[in-house]
Amino acid sequence: SEQLPRERRRLLTVLRMLTKPMPEIPEDVGLFADGFVQLVVSDACNACGLCERVCPTDAIQLAKDDDQFMVIFEPHRCIDCQLCVDYCEPRALETYGAPSLRDVLDETRLKLHAGQMQQCTRCKAHFAGPPDETLCPVCQFRRENPSGIRLPDALLAQLPQATREKLLAVNKMHKGGHPQIDSPN
Repeated sequence: SEQLPRERRRLLTVLRMLTKPMPEIPEDVGLFADGFVQLVVSDACNACGLCERVCPTDAIQLAKDDDQFMVIFEPHRCIDCQLCVDYCEPRALETYGAPSLRDVLDETRLKLHAGQMQQCTRCKAHFAGPPDETLCPVCQFRRENPSGIRLPDALLAQLPQATREKLLAVNKMHKGGHPQIDSPN
């Protein structure tokens, strides 16, 4: 709990004191208060771990090995800063409603999502994905963007037409089969 902000620790202490006389907190009582939120993880999660790295309170964790992964969430730690949602490249995270009061007070570790890991046929890295995916997100990006550049659509739209066409032409030229990109080694 050292990583939790002081104000969050105080708030949790007060909530525990207020609910102490209650023998059992019902499961469906939500904690609708600023700074408390429930996370949802979709199947788009690729187990990259960026959400875990940007979380300032360790509210979200990624447990993985060569075969499987699991996304774990501790609602009592989450301060609703939205960093995990904002940085999630596949847009697999979103906030949804409020956590249950019981989960917050009991400091419950919730398993939000689990999946299988695959091994990239090119770089041998392990990544989350369906069995028919053979390339990790990095190798897939390199295959789709051989120039190493992929600009957001909004920025691409602001470039002069000639520059846009050059970028697209470079990527298109290499998509046909650049040996360093398509070969497994």
